[in-house]
Formats: sequence, C-alpha cells, structure tokens
Amino acid sequence: MNVGVSIGLAEINGSAESLAAIMSAADVACYSAKESGRNRVQTYKQGRAPERHREMQWVSRINRACDEDRLELLLQPIVPIRAGVEKLRHFELLLRMRDEQGQLVQPAEFIPAPSAST
Repeated sequence: MNVGVSIGLAEINGSAESLAAIMSAADVACYSAKESGRNRVQTYKQGRAPERHREMQWVSRINRACDEDRLELLLQPIVPIRAGVEKLRHFELLLRMRDEQGQLVQPAEFIPAPSAST
C-alpha cells in the first residue's frame, strides 16, 4: 500500500481576516498541491489563486444550498419559432439555486464560462 500526501500551507498573521479565511486559503493551497501531482507542499500566496479560491467558495455554497433545500427544479417549454412546425411537446429542465437571502442566483455566477483560449 502506498500513501501519498498533499500539504497546503497558509500564513497566519495579524492581517488575517478570520479563522475561516485562513482555513479557506489552506484548502486552496492543498488542492493546488493535489493538482500539481500529489506528494507536494503548496504555500498559499495572496492574490495568486483568486479563481481557484472563488471556485472552492462556490462548491461550499452549492453544498450548503443542497443541505438547506435551496435548489429548485423548473420546467421551461421549448416552442417552435416557425408556423407549421410539428407541435411536439418538449421541455427543458432547469436547476436553479437560491442564495442565503432567498434570491435566485444566476447560473453564470457559479458555472465558469469557457476561456477564449479553449
């Protein structure tokens, strides 16, 4: 049996916002270490991993929304735009999330758009 380790380090100093912020930074560093090939130590550098940090925050928010029953399934009819087209009934199912204040969250906020280079 082989055992591997990925370590994420975050600096604790007087400018840290909160314990949660420190733990979040350590999580980002740990996931970066895993993505780099396991058995690594990665130090969190402020401002160098903002996109990864944002993604991880969304993962946490989506998990909380699942736990708190804040996901909604919506049914949207698909209708032809031309007259004379066969009228088969088609629908699109949409999964929507409400934030902590009950407002609908736009999918573009938590589903990353593909970059121009892909």
